[in-house]
Amino acid sequence: MVDISAQNQGSGTVTCEIDVDGQKMKAAKSSGQYALVSCDHTLGF
Repeated sequence: MVDISAQNQGSGTVTCEIDVDGQKMKAAKSSGQYALVSCDHTLGF
């Protein structure tokens, strides 16, 4: 499993994206003051 979280340091937009073999599996975007975003995906190994 892959799990990514990010938070900006003020205002603006923060994004996360998980690509596997060139294909977008998950994407998320959040905007605002101290915005938080997270993406997760279970890999098929």
